[in-house]
Amino acid sequence: MKRMRKFVKKWKGLIVWGIAIFFTFGIVWWSIAMYMSYRRPSVKPNEYKPNPEDAVAILTKEGTPLNWQYWVMPYELEDRVRAMTQIYYQYGLSYDDLFTGPIMRLTAARDLLDDKVTLYYADTHGLRPKEEEVNQQIDKIVEKYTKDEKTKNYIIQRYGSIDAFKKKIAQGVLVELVKNKVKTAVAKVSEDDVKRYFEEHKDEIKENYDKVKVKHILLDSKEKAEEVLTKIKSGEIDFTKAASEYSLDEDTKKEGGELGWLTKISLDPNFAEAAFSATLNEPVGPVESAYGWHIIDVEDRKIIDTFDDLKEATQAYKDVENKIAREKFKEWLDGYKKKEDISYLFEDESLRLYDEYYTIVSSTPSTYTDEKLDAFLKKLESRITSESTTSTTVINTDVDPTILTLYVNVMEKKLNEVSEKASKYRRYYTLSNSVPKNLLEMDDKEIEAKIEELDEKLGNATGTEYQRLFQEKMSYRDAQTLKRMSEEMEKENVTPEDAKKLAEKYDKLSEDYKEKIKRVLRALYEIAPYSKTVVSKLHNYDPTDLSVSLRFYQMKYEDMKPYISDPEIMETYKNQLLPQIFSVKLGLEMLTFDEKASTDLKVQALETLVSLSRDMRDYQEELRYLKKLKEISPNYPDIDELIKDAESMIETTKATSSSTPTTLQSTETTSTTESEK
Repeated sequence: MKRMRKFVKKWKGLIVWGIAIFFTFGIVWWSIAMYMSYRRPSVKPNEYKPNPEDAVAILTKEGTPLNWQYWVMPYELEDRVRAMTQIYYQYGLSYDDLFTGPIMRLTAARDLLDDKVTLYYADTHGLRPKEEEVNQQIDKIVEKYTKDEKTKNYIIQRYGSIDAFKKKIAQGVLVELVKNKVKTAVAKVSEDDVKRYFEEHKDEIKENYDKVKVKHILLDSKEKAEEVLTKIKSGEIDFTKAASEYSLDEDTKKEGGELGWLTKISLDPNFAEAAFSATLNEPVGPVESAYGWHIIDVEDRKIIDTFDDLKEATQAYKDVENKIAREKFKEWLDGYKKKEDISYLFEDESLRLYDEYYTIVSSTPSTYTDEKLDAFLKKLESRITSESTTSTTVINTDVDPTILTLYVNVMEKKLNEVSEKASKYRRYYTLSNSVPKNLLEMDDKEIEAKIEELDEKLGNATGTEYQRLFQEKMSYRDAQTLKRMSEEMEKENVTPEDAKKLAEKYDKLSEDYKEKIKRVLRALYEIAPYSKTVVSKLHNYDPTDLSVSLRFYQMKYEDMKPYISDPEIMETYKNQLLPQIFSVKLGLEMLTFDEKASTDLKVQALETLVSLSRDMRDYQEELRYLKKLKEISPNYPDIDELIKDAESMIETTKATSSSTPTTLQSTETTSTTESEK
């Protein structure tokens, strides 16, 4: 990617290492990897007869397993998961083997099973492509990916030769051709289908496909933006030169602030509103975003207001057409499986349990019941626990760790449910005893009118008068809430006193659930102390565990290290990074002062603080932490040398700062000299 558009929401988080590599090879390898996930067995079909237990999952018809060709084998699942994981990492998404991994495996397994159903339909309806069709498609793919010399060399390096690469993707190409043939047969999309979809989803389509060709100048203050905008409008400087001289967006300033075509959904809301309402070729601003203040110049705009507009926007039309086709295909697939009594069985225990859980929670409101979830939880609990000789429940750490994480997921769902109930009943009880009766005697229109009256007064009020009026307004809001809740409680036949008891009941349940979750998380921590999710959750449930707290803050620092150690990235993303840095420093410093913390733990906390300070080039802080480290551990290796080095860096920094003026100072000096002339 040629540049990072700092205000674009897709990149609102921190820069992800490897993004450039992804856009060079990532999309190519995602496509190739999907073909690879249909690996052909190394023996001929008539020589290969696996048993059901050799498979991850098998398709059945009327309860009887279909031929093994319609089973999902371990190598197929692992190839598909590997492809999904690769793209996950390349997009910089947070991935955890224990928490993200099982859900990814289930998604991959379900997708592969649906592909097997599609293959079965093709085989029983004469839709399997001929060998020459497959070869032609393979040649097209190879031609597409070998046009670029770098990609071609990468393929040869990775697979040995182009012919070897062809063999690798052959099975995947066959499957994709089969799927396309079946989709064409069962999920045809007419123009009327697209038109109907457009009319029903016009706002969504506009959000995704209305676009502007825009350039911008990014500045750090509203005042500076107003100053530069005035210069542009007066003709003192043109937009391109202003971007080059003033913009803080290093990626676009050399190109006159050019951002290209951007959709509404990809932009910061304030930026989008300004860009889509601005007059063409008339700079507007200042516009505030999460990254500062912008001056915007919209060069062109493409808006989809009518169906004809959609047809002219070829890519948008194709995307909508494909989306409808996917929805139609899914509807057909579900119907076909039901009609033919085709289902699947997971031989893998973890996948079987995850599949059962997500089938329960994704049920429609009419089929979902708490009883189903409770029964599943009971079964899961019996699988992961056992009684010790002292009659206490212990966690069975021999079980697949992903089953333990499933238990945590289920318990957290239950915890959220009981916490919401406790909060609801507590709120009702509190309001029942605090809202004045005279407010409850007012009707809804009277209350709303009173709130509007108070809003007007608040606009002119200050100090204690503002606080008094605000509290009065809140009392009317509370009355509205209580009236609404009273109707709900009446249906449940719950009095305020009943609500108090129910709140206490659910609070107790909540604490019980938290203890169960903590117990399993501690077991997981023993198994996988490297898991960021395990550490984060355990720290959240038990912040008193100092060793876990230390690991939590160390992991947070490790995540930030690539960004804070790069001055340019740090400067660009300081608004996002500084709060996180402050949180990590505060947490680690608290550990160094905790009387319950061991000397070794304090030393580790200080080592992390020293490293963090050095990465940020904050040598004063580094020196402070080193002196604290010497105080706690006088014999710490090379501590005196480390202190001298920090002191030396402080002196060097001072000397550099005094001899080299800042950019701002240089600009001011130049301006002063020019004005004197």
